[in-house]
Formats: sequence, structure tokens, C-alpha cells
Amino acid sequence: MAVITGGAGNDSLLGTAGRDTINGNGGRDTINGGRSSDSINGGAGPDVLIWSQDPRSRGNVDAYYGGNTLERYDPNPYGSLSGGDRLHLNGTKNFRVAFSTTENGSAVDAYGNRVNFRGIERLQTGSGNDLIDARSAKLNSPHGSGSDYTPTHGLTVNSGAGNDTIYGSIGDDVLDGGNGNDRIYGGAGNDLLMPSQGNDYGHAGAGDDNVRWGNNGGMGAIHDIGRDTLVGGAGHDLLNLWAKGNGENSVGTSVVFTSNSAGRASYPQANGSLVFSEFEQFWTHEGRDTVSAATANIPLNGKGIQINTRWGDDRITGSAGKDTIEGGPGADTINGSRGNDLISMTDDISASDGGAVPRDAERDVLVLQDGFGVDTIRAFQVGDVRDSGGGILRQGDRLHVTGLHDRQGNRVDVDDVRVSSHNGHAMLTFPNGEKLILEGVSPLSLTRSVLNKMGMPLPSAQTSQASAQMSQESRIAAEEPVAAGTEAAPQESKLFGLLSRDIFILWGRAELSDSRADSAADVESPGWSTSQRLWGPRALPVLHEQQEVADHDPAPGLLKIDSFDFDWG
Repeated sequence: MAVITGGAGNDSLLGTAGRDTINGNGGRDTINGGRSSDSINGGAGPDVLIWSQDPRSRGNVDAYYGGNTLERYDPNPYGSLSGGDRLHLNGTKNFRVAFSTTENGSAVDAYGNRVNFRGIERLQTGSGNDLIDARSAKLNSPHGSGSDYTPTHGLTVNSGAGNDTIYGSIGDDVLDGGNGNDRIYGGAGNDLLMPSQGNDYGHAGAGDDNVRWGNNGGMGAIHDIGRDTLVGGAGHDLLNLWAKGNGENSVGTSVVFTSNSAGRASYPQANGSLVFSEFEQFWTHEGRDTVSAATANIPLNGKGIQINTRWGDDRITGSAGKDTIEGGPGADTINGSRGNDLISMTDDISASDGGAVPRDAERDVLVLQDGFGVDTIRAFQVGDVRDSGGGILRQGDRLHVTGLHDRQGNRVDVDDVRVSSHNGHAMLTFPNGEKLILEGVSPLSLTRSVLNKMGMPLPSAQTSQASAQMSQESRIAAEEPVAAGTEAAPQESKLFGLLSRDIFILWGRAELSDSRADSAADVESPGWSTSQRLWGPRALPVLHEQQEVADHDPAPGLLKIDSFDFDWG
């Protein structure tokens, strides 16, 4: 029987073939008890305690104690997962591990040897087909949150190679299946699940869980992801598609939604395919990702998808529902599709300080198609931002409108857009009622030339000639509908101009021609310049009578409208 004592530093201690008592004392120690029944105390500091299978032994019972349970422990799943004592079960045969608390329990190897452990924050198993069960574990660990150290953290497990089964605790677990065809069950708590190489099944269970999938999801690099199935379960769960191209960002993850919470994903470069369900939020990461919910079974303006594609030049197509889409850094192409969507051209849907969402430096493209609804866009960059030397600091974003048409089926042009103010933000209204709200963009900044540079095409030559007097592109539209008049009961509506050479565009009924070339009248009210004009539909004259009013600024013009619908809402 040997007694081995470490110093205050980082020691490497190895036991004998007999019964040993080993004390690590302070420091980051690595302790291996060797054969026979040993008693090990890691002492202060985050230690690694190794318990190895020995086919020559039968019935040994070891006692492993991690040491100071009040040491610093970092459960941050996005950090290095450092701190705490680690028990490494070393061997190629199966282990059976049962936790009585989230740090205490026992493990039995294939030969009937047992180790009882206490104060273990992290567990690593070998290459056998292991069973790790913490379903009955109590949360009596002192590691927690708040001044009373209420226990919250659960297990941190990497089951290594082999076809393993892991059952998490009721706490916040970090579970990595390692290589092999694993089955991972998070249970209650806000868990982090990381299926790794192999054909895995994961069920996050209750709680707000984070499930990583891909070639960089686990604690090490993955080169063969496998064919996986992941289920979020109850709570607000995040599926984190963590595929990366090893520096080659021209490849990425392909994601196709079948509903707002289910679908499939693939990453061919690492032989990865995934079927997922019961998730509420989705992330992708580096690479050129392609995400589509165009064929998802989502009703119009029902609950849509919520996705952030993070880094890379991604292509995103939303659903018919109310989607929340964050493009992230990179030159993204975003199509909200139908439904009233909330879209951010950058990484955040809201700023941490409650202010405006900061814009990114890359040029994003927003795709607009017929019937896209009422979409709200954040962090849309209007025009390039340049430094004093003319260099581009931030590229302006673009609109892609080839799939957007007027009421006659013609592609929209810059003269089909009405710019108005919505709570101080610019709102673009298109002929069939689609609306685009650009948060943080002034309506007055969207002149005709600016809209053209944003991607709105110029009209045909005929319409351009008819609109030649529109040299100052300040088109003001009312946010609220104004009264509709009839020949029997004409209504008077006040229209206010804000700048000189304003253009007031009168929109007609659906059956009227959309051209605004043939019925125009000069306005000669006091305070208005004679170059201002009122444009109406070509199908019938809309100006029944024009009257001048009192001279004040801004000067209203009173119009009696004959058989015309002022539907500006």
C-alpha cells in the first residue's frame, strides 16, 4: 500500500499495482490510480482523474474525489468548457455510469470493477458502448447562479467513441456523444446537445435547449457527420447548424423547412444529413448557406420561421407566414416571400442598447415578389458610405424587384412606388398593396434617383417622357386614407406639400389603368410653385374641380374628386 502526495503545482501522479492513497493537493493535477482498489483526492484546482479498465481485476472498488467543490467552474457552452474536475473512464469495453447527484455517482466496467466518485464536474468515457444515466440525479451541487448559489448546472459529458446512450439530468447539461451512433436525451433543464460523428439521435426534452449539429458542433473537429435525427421537444429550442468549410466558405449548409419547426438539412462536404423537428429557432454559421421555407406547410401570416444565418454570403427564402430573418454579416440575398416578415440585413434583430440595429459593411440583396405582404426591414443601408478619400466603408444594400408587378402584370418601376412615413420610418407601397418598411431610413431621403440606385428600374421611354417634369423626386403620400368622392357627393380632401416641386400621385381603383400620363393639372394655389402637378389615372379624368385656398404654409389644395377612390392606406 502506497501513499502518494503531490505538491502545490501541476503534478502527474501514477499509482502502483497495490492499494494506493493519492492526494493531489493544489494545482492542475493528473492522477491515475493504476490497478487494485485506490483512494484518490484531487485537492484544490481542476484535476483529471483517470480510472482504467483492467481485465486482470475483478471486483475492485475505488473511491475518487475531485476535491474542492467550490473551485471555479465555467459552464459556458460557447467557451472552452474549462474548470472543474474531470473523471476519465479509460477503456475499450462498456461502462455503466449512474449519477446520484450531478457530481456524484458510480461507474462499473465490463469486468465488474467499480469506482465511486464525488465532486466530478466533467465525465469522459472510452470507446465502448457506454450507458450514462442521470435521470435520477439530484441538483445538490454548489455551482449555480445568484447570491444563494441555487443549483442550475447539470452534467458535462463526452462519451467518446462507441455507440453510447446518454440520459441527462434535470439541470442544464452539456452532452456530447462523441464518435459512434449515439442516442442522447437531454431531459429537463436548458441543455446543450452535441451529436458528433456517426448516425445519431438526439432529443433535447423540456427546457430551452441548444442543439448543435455539424462538423464543428462538438468538442472536437468532425469529418464525417453522419445521418442524424434531432428533436427539440418542449420549450423554446435552438437548432445550431454549425457546419464550416475549413476555410472554404464557398460551401455551406442547405436547409429546407417543411413547417415552421421541422425540415431537413445537409452538409455534403462532411457527409452530413439531418432530419429535425420541434425547434423554434435556427442558426447557421460560416459558409455559403442556402435556406428555404418556400414550400413549408405554413398558412399565410401564420407563425413562420425564425432564423439567423450568421456569417457568410447566404441565400434565404422565407415562408408564407410571419418570418423573422437575420442575415448576419456577409453579402446575403434575402427573400421574405409571402407574409408579414421582420427582416434584419445584419446579425441582430434588435440592438442590445435598445437603439437602431447597426448595419454591416457588405452589400445585401432583398428580393421582393408579388404578394410579399407588409415586411419590416432593419439595418438596410441606403447608398454606399465612403471615407474622406472616397473609399467604400459600407456598401449600400439593394432591392431585387423583377418578381414584383403592377395591376396590369407589368414589372414595377421607380414610378410605381409610393414613399410615405410610417412612425418616422420610410414605407414603400407598391401597386398591389405590398408594403416595405425600412426602419431608420428617412422618407425624404428616398428620392427617385436613390430608389433607382437601390434597384428600382427606371420606367419605359413612354412613361419617362410623361414624367419628365418630375425633376425633384419628393413624392408624399398620406398614411391614412382620405375620403372618396362621387359625382353626386364630391368630397374635399386636403393635400399638403412639404418641399417645392412636390408630386402628388392619385391612385385609382383596381380596374383603372395604372398610367399617370394623361390626366394632369397644374396647381396654382398660393404657396405652391406652378411646376407642381397632380397625376391621375389615364382611364378617366379625376380632377373634378380645383379651388385655391387661403395663403398659408404649408398651403393645402382643396380638390373635389369625381368617381375616384383615394385608397392610400
